[in-house]
Amino acid sequence: MTPGYRLGVDVGGTFTDVCVITPDGQMVRAKTLTDTSNQSIGVNEGVRKARAILKDKYNWEGKFEYIHHGTTTGTNAILEGKGAKTGLIVTAGHKDILTVRRSQIPGGLGAWINFVQPPPIVPLERTVEAVERVTINGEVFKGLDEKAFIESLADLKRQKPEAISVSLLNSFSNAAHENRIREILHEEFPGIEVVTSVDVLPEIQEYERTVTTTANAIVKPVVKRYMQNLQKMLKDDTDTIRILKSDGDLTSVDIAGELPVHILMSGPAGGVKAVSHLVAKNTPYKNLITLDMGGTSTDCALLSGSEVIIRRITEIGPLSVKAPSVDVRTVGAGGGSIAMYNDFTKQLRVGPESSGANPGPAAYGKGGTQATVTDANLTLGYLPSKLLGGAFQLDVEAAAAAVDSIAKQMGMETTAAAEGIIALVNEAMHGALRLVSVEQGFDPREFALVAFGGAGPLHANSLGKLLGSWPVIVPPSPGILCAQGDATTKMSHEQSCTYIKLFSEITTEDLAKSLGQLKDTCMKVMKKALGKEDAPLKIGYQSDMRYKGQAMTLTVDFSEDDLKDTDGLLKTLRRKFGVLHEQQFGFSHEDAELESMRMRAKVIDASEEVAISSIEKSETSTPPEEAVVMKQNITYEGKKVEATFWDRSKLMKAGYKIEGPAVITEMDSNTLILPGYVGEIDSMGNILISPAEKAVEHKKTHTKESAEQLIKEQPLISTLISSALGSIRQEMDTLMLRCAMSPAIREQQDEFNVITNTRGQMLVGQFGSFITQFLNGWKGTVEEGDVFVTNDVYQIDGAVSHLNDVIVLLPIHHEHKLIGWAANFGHLTDVQGKDGLQIPIALTDVFFRNSRQPQWFQTASARVCELVDRYGVELYEAATDDLLAQNRIAIKKIIDEKIGTEKSSFTDFIDDDGNGIGPYAISCTMQKEGGKLVFDWDGTSPQSNTSMNFYLSITMFKMFIGYYLLAVYDPHCVVNDGFHDLVEIRIPTALSCRTHLLGRVMDVMQALFGQRNPAYRCAAGFSDSPHLFYSGFKPDGEFFLLYQIGFGGVPARPIGDGPDCHCLFPAIKSIPTENIELYFPLILEANEALADSGGAGYFRGGNAQRTLYRFLSEGEVSIHDDRWLIKPWGVNGGSPGSRSKKALYINNSYGTDKEKENKILLQSKQDHVHVLPGDVLEWITWGGGGLGDPLTRPPHIVATEVHRKLVTVSGAAKNYGVVVRPSDFSVNEGATTELRQKMRDDRKGTGYSEELSYDRGGKMSELMARAEEETGLPAPKPQWVKDPYGPHVGLPYKKEKRTCILATDNPPLQPRGLEHGKGRPRQPPVPVIRRLPLVVGHHGIHPLEPQPGGLGTPLVHGLLQLVHVELDYGLRVRNHPRFDPDDGGLCCVSVSVSVPVSVSVSPAGARRARWRDIGRVQDDDVQPIKIPLGHMHIHIIHIRSQADEPTTTPLFLQVRLYDAEHARQFLLGARIVQEPAREDDVEGSPVQVQVQVQRLAAVGYGEVEIWVGRLGSRDHGRRYVEPGYGSRLRERVQEVRVAAGAAGEVWGWGEVS
Repeated sequence: MTPGYRLGVDVGGTFTDVCVITPDGQMVRAKTLTDTSNQSIGVNEGVRKARAILKDKYNWEGKFEYIHHGTTTGTNAILEGKGAKTGLIVTAGHKDILTVRRSQIPGGLGAWINFVQPPPIVPLERTVEAVERVTINGEVFKGLDEKAFIESLADLKRQKPEAISVSLLNSFSNAAHENRIREILHEEFPGIEVVTSVDVLPEIQEYERTVTTTANAIVKPVVKRYMQNLQKMLKDDTDTIRILKSDGDLTSVDIAGELPVHILMSGPAGGVKAVSHLVAKNTPYKNLITLDMGGTSTDCALLSGSEVIIRRITEIGPLSVKAPSVDVRTVGAGGGSIAMYNDFTKQLRVGPESSGANPGPAAYGKGGTQATVTDANLTLGYLPSKLLGGAFQLDVEAAAAAVDSIAKQMGMETTAAAEGIIALVNEAMHGALRLVSVEQGFDPREFALVAFGGAGPLHANSLGKLLGSWPVIVPPSPGILCAQGDATTKMSHEQSCTYIKLFSEITTEDLAKSLGQLKDTCMKVMKKALGKEDAPLKIGYQSDMRYKGQAMTLTVDFSEDDLKDTDGLLKTLRRKFGVLHEQQFGFSHEDAELESMRMRAKVIDASEEVAISSIEKSETSTPPEEAVVMKQNITYEGKKVEATFWDRSKLMKAGYKIEGPAVITEMDSNTLILPGYVGEIDSMGNILISPAEKAVEHKKTHTKESAEQLIKEQPLISTLISSALGSIRQEMDTLMLRCAMSPAIREQQDEFNVITNTRGQMLVGQFGSFITQFLNGWKGTVEEGDVFVTNDVYQIDGAVSHLNDVIVLLPIHHEHKLIGWAANFGHLTDVQGKDGLQIPIALTDVFFRNSRQPQWFQTASARVCELVDRYGVELYEAATDDLLAQNRIAIKKIIDEKIGTEKSSFTDFIDDDGNGIGPYAISCTMQKEGGKLVFDWDGTSPQSNTSMNFYLSITMFKMFIGYYLLAVYDPHCVVNDGFHDLVEIRIPTALSCRTHLLGRVMDVMQALFGQRNPAYRCAAGFSDSPHLFYSGFKPDGEFFLLYQIGFGGVPARPIGDGPDCHCLFPAIKSIPTENIELYFPLILEANEALADSGGAGYFRGGNAQRTLYRFLSEGEVSIHDDRWLIKPWGVNGGSPGSRSKKALYINNSYGTDKEKENKILLQSKQDHVHVLPGDVLEWITWGGGGLGDPLTRPPHIVATEVHRKLVTVSGAAKNYGVVVRPSDFSVNEGATTELRQKMRDDRKGTGYSEELSYDRGGKMSELMARAEEETGLPAPKPQWVKDPYGPHVGLPYKKEKRTCILATDNPPLQPRGLEHGKGRPRQPPVPVIRRLPLVVGHHGIHPLEPQPGGLGTPLVHGLLQLVHVELDYGLRVRNHPRFDPDDGGLCCVSVSVSVPVSVSVSPAGARRARWRDIGRVQDDDVQPIKIPLGHMHIHIIHIRSQADEPTTTPLFLQVRLYDAEHARQFLLGARIVQEPAREDDVEGSPVQVQVQVQRLAAVGYGEVEIWVGRLGSRDHGRRYVEPGYGSRLRERVQEVRVAAGAAGEVWGWGEVS
């Protein structure tokens, strides 16, 4: 049958393109403007325009054989929020599935500050929960409560949805509940579109299935209407209209209307299919990488052996739906991408922001002033002054002025800035092109590059040069290639089913039966769509497979013949999978267990391919002179060169060669050929660009000095290298995630790469360089080819934080010279055993014999070496040094200009250690000193005896600071280690981090910065990564181990509310519920945001997450979290977030009336919790704090959140003063105004403030006092109730207690009523007991005057007050005291303090003082009092005498205050000023001691410990203080009275009994 005229039409954002293929294979093209309000209007106009050309050229006026159409109608409906108003039905307990997504915050450290959570495509107020539950195996665990479900639809009915989607947990394994709900919805919502997940995507993973089903429901009414309009409009033009799918094939109009989720990416797919047809099938080049560059973005794809690579995910903006699509990767780099210069970081950036169509680039003359890629190309002379065949005039002067504005900011020439803009956008596209190839395991140098789109051919030659991909191919009319693809592609239909089975359990009979059903359905659909029962069809099958336990599947193709080979089918699948896995991941396991996840049948139209005629061959390679349009100068590599501009329509003969520099122009695009390259026209009219045969690239050899000078002259070189390094790091991440078998890496993305210079300074990465710590500890040599592996926390100074983090370090050599390092650390959850395995650096043989070595290693090294090859070693090193300096300049500017000079201090807490001890203070001060930011962790609690200590890497903490500072002022900046000398971290040796979780440090850090700059002022929130382990043996004896990170409320931020159920740490993702249930014996009955758990404020803190685990097998659970006692603080008047909570319901009691009596509260950190089948664990994490006054939050927002079940009706009134009507969720304006005024009046005088303030939910004393009442758990006890225990007690700082001589700055005071020389003889003065203000660092301490008699002399009469300090917790003498007559005759001691310390002091000679308290004041005994300067009388009994000790020795007194607000203990400045009379000093008699307090102290809450004793003599004559002469009584002070004393002094009386 003779083919007719076939038309393809593609709708873009600006233009609608039409391509007609004539019966003899010629092509006719037309272009018209897109009507965004109704795309069918533009399509119709394009068809009319094409008809006019066909009439004029061929005198043809008939019907088209078919019209194939690529449309963005569905895409735009989603991106612009113009889809149908849709409702969603989900399983009860899982309402937040679309809101929470996978709980991931994209970006690096600090990205959460600016992260704007995309709104769910269906809001929570239109989400209805159905009480039902199906297990992963398809069993009905809980039947559908139809009555309750129908009643719950009332609110949705009131909202009048246009479509409803249904996606229930595990419905792919049993569709009964979804089918019944569909029936009910048709009854309750007649005429409304109902879409169920079993009809759209019957596959595992609930979020992906739900979002895909819901996207289909949203666009279905819109697409259906569009298809109906299109059919009416084109009914006289053709009898057959087909729609392009995202996978590049066609579908019928009816199927497109039913499953529009499959056509969302039809635009990019058309171009790739055109390349497959025009280039791969008509030229020798079969392996191709495509580059489609438009106005706002660039799409990259890969064809291997002429076949388009398909992936199962379609990405639309921030939305990812699970639908097959051409594997296109998009980067925000296009002709309209805006160039911006950041003065803080001194870096130029291009994109992702775009000028759009209006105003567009400055060159468009529509008022745009920002420099774009188009403006840079025009400024360099690469573009003619008119486009679209002369119809569109460009404004050359406006473009140059826009680029010049960037040049002036950077202090460079305009053309140099323009070249920099082009080079940067090329580097961005280079990274995307590499990713699309390496992700599939291919080397881009083995591929040709095909460029199309309006801007692609202008950049193609440069990108081919970067990739090493030759030739660069530019098809004819590259701007409308998508329409050509539409015209030439063919129809297909596929069906899939979930098929989760181990290979060892699969029978070929069962497999053939499942695939046969899919095949029959596809055949029926195809025959109907093609209108022929005898239509030629091709059948293919696919199996999505993986190694057991892997996350990522590979799609294995097999044929009908393979399926018929029943004996060899499984072997064939295993062999093909192994080959594919080896290609993509660099390894395969021949004997490892495989599992299938999905099976798929695909039927394709097997009719004859559309033929495209070739062009005439030229007799000469020299193009005709009439093809020359003009000649003009262009700028290339800083030089002016003359380029020839050619008219492509006059070059359409095979064999013509065009030497660069040249620009080949055509109506819809322009192709740039660089100097040293040549373009040749092939038989299909393509331009093939390759290096000239004798072209040799000469590189200038630099010295260190000349390289540094060039960087100063051309600073963009550094930016280009930075961009390239960023791409390399992204490639490393991609490979690591693809190869990983650890669930923490593959699912939760807990891995971090880094590239450094030779000194180990991070150039790109996230957690700072690990190399410097490694080099400090490594004593061996570093040879080419070495790979170092370790998880030893201490050997590399905390570069990894626990044994589960394994670090791999790779030295990078270029021509046998070390040029840098690459490293990665990742979390391996399968490091088992009680303590894990500690791997020394040198232990490699055993490790590598049992490890895979994927391409990650070669990628890091090869890519960096390619970069060095491009620039030269000296220039590369000079540029990386410059990048380090740029970061330093940026951070310094922020420190100097944005951080005030005042000292910031903040203390946060770890509630307890899981063993009843706590809270542990995390204290830090921040202050500028000499141009540096100094972070001093003095005041932090000592290390714990339990496993909550954390080795805080100073390098890592500095990186936190860098990311945090730049997140506000340049979030796009590539952060490196260059600023480290501007930040000083003072961490006492024994301090480590003192946090159970690294994230608490982030809370403290943001508080410190928030005090100095409101731009950083956030509340506290879910900065931690609390975790749950569930392990045991399944009934069949198989061991299982689940590791899961919890998520909670992100704090409120200056930009808005904190997201619910997320985490501050970047990249981490949650594990899908269905995946957990597939591999582990449990049911997650709920996984939802908890209403009212986010702190109230003008901006609300994110809500906590509530998860219910029902255990199906016996096992053990370990669960660790925090914030159960001290709430995450709100700031600036915001309320704190809610506490965490964990409860275990035993004996199958959950959900029954026996629930309460079978409820066991769990500690915050509890291990080895034995669980039995039927037990249910409820885990509630904590919410984020609020920011700002809750009474100022707009009432309509509060009401909306009540409707969304994020805030309760009562919570709206109590926390926000908003009265919401439950009937319709409207605001009662009058009642709200009245309530808010009352709440404002009530809080007057309470100390409430909207200024810088922190609300933890009460004072520490109140939180401790109410702990058991509010949480059910007793308040923890202070840390010092137990003696230090653990390996640290054997360290020198703890073991070797030395003394040094210190002096107080207060002269001794005379006892009342005693003058010197009068009355009874004066006793030797006892020194002031006080907490000396020693901070971390070194100190020279000078006594008032030299000590007579030298060291060790007991105290005698005189004014000199020499005291001993017992060294503890990292305090050590750096040099012993010496008498220095040149220093004023003073005795000098240098002391190094490495931890905060409450210094105990005693008279000279008391070397080993140990104290026991015999009295204490507790909160329930007295009201809080303030002890001012003055005198106190303390009455004490139980001062014991011994016969062998003189009773005339002076009484020694110490008063300690436990400051619970900061969880630390310090000494009051008290001294004895009058000894008790000797005759009263008998056992059992009241003893009166007069004491002077020499330092103000607010007692507040806590325990005042009164420690008394006498100087005794033991241990070979050494003097010490024996408390109560051996008494270890701990007795309460029954009464403290405060009374007025003489001369205005305040006296306190204490009775000890």
